[in-house]
Amino acid sequence: MVALLSPETTYSIEEYFELEAQSLEKLEYFDGKITKMPGASYVHSRIATNVLTALNVALMNTHFEVNNSDTKIHIPGIESFVYPDAVVICEKPLFYQGRVDTILNPLLIVEVLSPSTEEYDRGEKFYLYRSLASFKEYVVVHQKHALVSAYFRLNEKDWRTEDAANLSEAIHLQSINVTLKLSDIYRGIDLTVR
Repeated sequence: MVALLSPETTYSIEEYFELEAQSLEKLEYFDGKITKMPGASYVHSRIATNVLTALNVALMNTHFEVNNSDTKIHIPGIESFVYPDAVVICEKPLFYQGRVDTILNPLLIVEVLSPSTEEYDRGEKFYLYRSLASFKEYVVVHQKHALVSAYFRLNEKDWRTEDAANLSEAIHLQSINVTLKLSDIYRGIDLTVR
């Protein structure tokens, strides 16, 4: 069982990895502070699984790798370690100091928005991801209604956004040249029940 985390305490990266190894929950690290990741709902998990399945099928015979929410991303400029819901890597993963659970080179990142994390995912977390040179596309998926937004990096400062907001629509992911149907992303989800 992990020791109680104190918001006033600053932890080293080594302490973070030690605490996370003992924890039953995922922990994120930001500039010396450790935060527990909230547990995902059934709907959140189902949408993330649907996205992973669609990406895996679409990228099966390519040079891209698809990983799930157990893959940590290290953001060196701010000494952060965060968990996405899904990540696509081009070619081979580059690992943080030989740790095979922590990558340095995400190409595309997917976050399924939850009420408790939406502001963070769309704001600060996206800002952190943008500091990574390999990062080219960010996909956010809403849980409560059919809406998927893809943010594609045009250059260092400019991003283009594409939205799809109907189950009959699809969204094109520029960085991997794949189109995902919203009906596949939301398969098995009753969007009328909330």
